[in-house]
Amino acid sequence: MLVALHWDKEKTLIAAPAAADLGRLNAAFKKKFGKNLDIDLAYRTLDTQKLLYQELGHYIAAKPGTSNHGWGLAIDVPETFNYSFRGKYYKWLKANSKKYNWIHRKNLEEFRANGSRNPYAEAWHFEYAGN
Repeated sequence: MLVALHWDKEKTLIAAPAAADLGRLNAAFKKKFGKNLDIDLAYRTLDTQKLLYQELGHYIAAKPGTSNHGWGLAIDVPETFNYSFRGKYYKWLKANSKKYNWIHRKNLEEFRANGSRNPYAEAWHFEYAGN
């Protein structure tokens, strides 16, 4: 079941269990920064996944039908400096999101273990890891 995020002006849809934990994450984020967590994208229909894959390619968009966005179990935050790998919001989210069952996967980090740049890097993408 998809539900709208009450603090998001776009009323972004997300899976209900994920929304509950994202609400807790948002409360902690708001306590730290005095503002709500910005959500750029969350749930995506299969048609939207196909369109994004066609427009953005495999470095940015997952193969349609394989993205956690299709289940309402992923969010993208804005691609702004504060949410970038060097930004204060990203750094806080990376350090704290797991407490609320949200994660930023290692395969999305800016650099690989060998120090090379990761072409699949996405500072903006977080996934729900709860039940």
